[in-house]
Amino acid sequence: MTDTDTALATGVSAGSLSGRVALVTGAAAGIGAGIATALAGQGAIVAALDRDGDRAAATAEACGSSALSLTVDVSREEDVARAVGQVVSEAGRIDILINAAGVLGETASLMEVPASEWNRIFAINALGAFLCLKEAAAHMIDGARGGSIVNVASIAAKEGRMDFAPYAASKAAVLSLTWSSALRLAPHQIRVNALCPAAVDTEFWQRLENIKQEQGSEPGATRAARAAAIPLGRFAYPREVAAAALYLCSDDAAFVTGTSIDLTGAAHTGS
Repeated sequence: MTDTDTALATGVSAGSLSGRVALVTGAAAGIGAGIATALAGQGAIVAALDRDGDRAAATAEACGSSALSLTVDVSREEDVARAVGQVVSEAGRIDILINAAGVLGETASLMEVPASEWNRIFAINALGAFLCLKEAAAHMIDGARGGSIVNVASIAAKEGRMDFAPYAASKAAVLSLTWSSALRLAPHQIRVNALCPAAVDTEFWQRLENIKQEQGSEPGATRAARAAAIPLGRFAYPREVAAAALYLCSDDAAFVTGTSIDLTGAAHTGS
């Protein structure tokens, strides 16, 4: 009987993640850091992974004394295998994987995107998600306790983005990976789902604002225009994305797999 089966059978509160081990990539800042700290707040033991080791360590510190941090390039297979192995060695198991590592890339017309930039973005966003999922799922299968994997995609995966085609395409690949792996891993009681945020109040948007300013936009104009296009009238907060992740990781979502949750404020734009 898996941990989930026990909770469902006994009526134990499904909201608690106490004692579960959660590996979070892209944990240095933004959505990844927000999800990491939210998981820790629910009692999970968090492993914060990022290329920026110092900031990953800061996130781990915010997650409490049981958390650990690792410097990892998710696009490198040997890095991922080493990191996942270390987490299992130190924490004993992996119950949750959050694939939040990602890059936006430079804004450019589709016809002007060099192959090197396309490959760089796919290496982190798509290949990185695959490598982490593959390694973590192998340990979940060995542990025979089931698990939850949440891939952070983007609403751009469903709509496209005129000036960020590699980013949108890489996130579409993440969605497809979610569906395929959910089917493959279901017999092992490993659930795989995705989050598709639109505009989230993170450093990501400040970087985009800087890019647009370099191209001649007025300071703050890009952010203001995006917020104005959202019917709820604002960006999402990282904690709101984290709340959706907590649901998908909890036993409340024990019958939810192979799906995605849109966090858009009702905004849908392919600009």
